[in-house]
Amino acid sequence: MIFDHLRYLIDWFWEVMGGVPGNGYSYPVIPWTELESWSRQTRRDLLPKEARALSKLGVIYSNIMSEKPKTDGG
Repeated sequence: MIFDHLRYLIDWFWEVMGGVPGNGYSYPVIPWTELESWSRQTRRDLLPKEARALSKLGVIYSNIMSEKPKTDGG
């Protein structure tokens, strides 16, 4: 697949999200502090572009999961 070389980011994303606490009101995003803590604890030296990508994936995931289903009535 065209994005196989980025698969590790998806794997890291799910690993990070497993440790991000929710607040019960919305889907969580990845705070920078959580990302830094995960990086330190797993001894992974993130490149700045990898950190930005993981943060953006968190926002995208939260937005998608928070969408309300569309109904026929509008």
